[in-house]
Amino acid sequence: MGVKEMIYNWLLFFAFVALIFFINLSFNRLAAKYGKRRGWYGVLGLAVFFGSLVISSQIETLLRAISPSGNLLHTLSYFMRLPFSLFAWWGFYRFLKNRWSKEVEQGADLVGKASPVEPPNGTWKGLRDVDKKYVFDKAKYHDNSVAELGLSDVQSFVHTGLFLVWLVNNELMSDFFVSETGNEIENLKVRTSSPLGIYEYWDGVLIGGMLSRAGFNFALDYFDFEKGTYMKDYERIFSVTPERVFEVKGTWDNYDKLKPVIDAAYEKWRNKVIDAQ
Repeated sequence: MGVKEMIYNWLLFFAFVALIFFINLSFNRLAAKYGKRRGWYGVLGLAVFFGSLVISSQIETLLRAISPSGNLLHTLSYFMRLPFSLFAWWGFYRFLKNRWSKEVEQGADLVGKASPVEPPNGTWKGLRDVDKKYVFDKAKYHDNSVAELGLSDVQSFVHTGLFLVWLVNNELMSDFFVSETGNEIENLKVRTSSPLGIYEYWDGVLIGGMLSRAGFNFALDYFDFEKGTYMKDYERIFSVTPERVFEVKGTWDNYDKLKPVIDAAYEKWRNKVIDAQ
């Protein structure tokens, strides 16, 4: 074996090891994000990859047997193993992500609990219990509007993403949300990540089960697009019309402009709750 061939084989070996590491890491991270068993799904992802390698090998053998040597199908059979296995891995990854994402959207296993800033006098007279399945907004609802304006896809995340930042900073999230989001919360509070980072982390979904009881009721009162005044405040602060709200950038400067307005709205709502006790 020549030196060049040896180097080539070693490069292939290290590339394959790196691929295995990446597959395992991708499934572990996905499982951790949705509260599943990390090690188990990492192994399962690798099993799908290697299983598809075995299946593609059998298909390759069959194609060689039924195709004359030199035939295009016979030639292509040599190159199908890795693409077939990568496609199987990617398909299984997308399947799990979509399934778990739907569970979150439907409020599966979510528990909204009281946060430290909820109003005093624990009777909570007149407040609703958390509806874990209640959908406040999803970024994908706005994709068409953003596309029509010729803007980047990320603009679908801005108006709700900035509101979510305020909720997180004011500890109005459920225990489930806090435990599942982990370091992303700390990164947001010290501003080492984009203000849209957490909303993107949750696939652009804001539902009731992500919020504490106070957060849920405040969002119902203020953030609701039909009955609340959040979007009117948003348009006023950034001097945009309803048709141009998606042009506002998801920056910390813009969050700082919006924060005092949400602070005032929350204080008004909180006083109303206290007066009702």
